[in-house]
Amino acid sequence: MNKLPEHVELLSANEIQELGEKYKTQLKLYVSKFQDVSTLIDSLKESKDELSHLQNKFNEIEESKKGLTTDLESLRILNSEYSQKWQELSTIISDNYSEAALKHKLENQVKEYLEMSDQLEASVYSTEGEIDSSALDDTLKQYMETRINYHRSKEHLATWNAQGYLRK
Repeated sequence: MNKLPEHVELLSANEIQELGEKYKTQLKLYVSKFQDVSTLIDSLKESKDELSHLQNKFNEIEESKKGLTTDLESLRILNSEYSQKWQELSTIISDNYSEAALKHKLENQVKEYLEMSDQLEASVYSTEGEIDSSALDDTLKQYMETRINYHRSKEHLATWNAQGYLRK
């Protein structure tokens, strides 16, 4: 880089003009170097503006990422709750509708019908004196229905036991 002469401020205007004409080429080179710097400054400003724009976009994306992370966490929680509820439902269904559970219900139903018919029979024998014919008719009707249900359920259970567990 070409340097200005020392103490150039001490020179008169005419002397500076003569030096300018004498060293015109070197002066143009010197000034052109400053123009390159201004081009660099302009380019740097553009780059700075672009960087600022990219920083703003990055901040927007970062905010969007935070929102998506929150949404994702909510979905994970919902998925976990769904899985838990699904397992609970599967347990309830298997407890209530498995072959063993259905067979156990049928066995209990047979016992209930037998107990009900025994109670109805005992109630007829325990009545002292005359029995009202309509009450007797109702009791006998109930007794017959209970015994029919008992025998029907017992037959279902016997068939089930004879055939074994149902095939899937």
